[in-house]
This record gives sequence, structure tokens and C-alpha cells, in this order.
Amino acid sequence: MILQSLQKITALMAASLFLTTNAFAGSPKATAAADAEPAHKSGFYVGVQGGLNMFNNNKTTGPLGFFDYKVGYDKGFTFGGFAGYDFGKFFRAELELTYKQAEIDSLKTSFLGLPINLPIQGKVKNLNVMANAYFEYPVNSLITPYVGVGLGMAQIRGTGLTLNLPIIGQKRNVQDTVFAYQLIAGVGFNVTDHVTIGMDYRFVDTLKGRFELKDVFFGFDAPFKMKLSSHNFMVNVRYNF
Repeated sequence: MILQSLQKITALMAASLFLTTNAFAGSPKATAAADAEPAHKSGFYVGVQGGLNMFNNNKTTGPLGFFDYKVGYDKGFTFGGFAGYDFGKFFRAELELTYKQAEIDSLKTSFLGLPINLPIQGKVKNLNVMANAYFEYPVNSLITPYVGVGLGMAQIRGTGLTLNLPIIGQKRNVQDTVFAYQLIAGVGFNVTDHVTIGMDYRFVDTLKGRFELKDVFFGFDAPFKMKLSSHNFMVNVRYNF
């Protein structure tokens, strides 16, 4: 359900970018620019990116499977780098390394139908290694909309996790590495023959990871499962060799 919804969102964003850039391309100045030699060239490239990260309020299967929890997050940040090869007019592929971080804002559950808000503190840190493939449609020498998909691995870490309760009131760290994918839609602006500035939206999702809170219930471990998905609004700078 989530994947289908995000695919629709990505398609709508791509369509909006296509219509906007086509409208621009219809102007006399854009038509003249389109007749010039395109700045979009094939070859190797490297780049950096960063922006706003918003983790979704993900549902968590709690210790021993007795309760489900909903974890909420503050807005966070993301940054990273990438290197790839541009095959020419329509296609490019790359490897990407991206880091995300946000503070945990809330932990909610229910008991006998009554909502319970648990006092929690801590951070979630997410390191992704992705292989991305992009389809691009150059409108003219300046503007290139694109859509993409990425597959890879995500290391999910919870650090300084603290439930302000007598039994588990001390700080805990948890970690797991799981499969991840992302959907991408954006537009690039070729500012020189070698430099492209891009703006895009990325939906990133993972499989569920398994985490162990050590010795929290009278000396017993408390395992729980959680996936991590996020909305990311990014700006990137790419240098084509």
C-alpha cells in the first residue's frame, strides 16, 4: 500500500516537472537555448548532496511481541556523496552513500484500548549505501528532469535510547543492517558544461530490523522489530568530468 502510494506520488511529481519544463521550453528564449550544444554530456561524475529528512512515524513490534508501539521523530537532516557514470542523453547510474539523523520525539502504545504516551529520549541514525539508476529527459541545454530508483543496504542505529521508567531508565544503543530501496524525482540545472545543480524528492524505505535492548526487564533482553521510512528533500551539486 505504501509503495503503491509513493509510486503514484513520484509519477505525479515527474509529470509536474515534465509539464513545467515543457512550458518553459516553449518560450522563444528556451527554443533558442535548445538549439545550442547541450551541456548534458556523457562520462564519469561525482557529487555531494544534503537537505531535510523526515522519518515516518513507524510502527514497532515491541518486546516479546505483546505490544505494538508507534515511534515519532523530529525533523532531521541528511547529507552524503555519490559517484557514477552518465551514459548520455537519457540514462545514468551511480553509487551513493548517505547519512540521516533525527531525534526521537514520542513513543506511543495502548493498553486495554487506552492510549499511553511513554517518556523517551534518543536519536536514530541511518547510513545508506545505494545503487541508483536514473532516467533523464533533457528539455534543453539548461533543464533536465529525472526520475530514479535505488536499491541497497541501510544501517539503522538507535543511540542514547532512554525510557524514563524505573526498570529501563538507562541509556541504550541498538543497531541492525537491513535491505533498503528509494524512489526519486527531481530536476537538474546545467549551470556550466561540467556543473549541474539538482533538486529532488526521495522516499526511502527499509525492511524490518531486529534490535535487542540488553538486560532491561529484570536482567532479560527485550527484542523488538522496526522498519524505517523517510521523506527527503535534497539539493545536490554534480561535477561531470
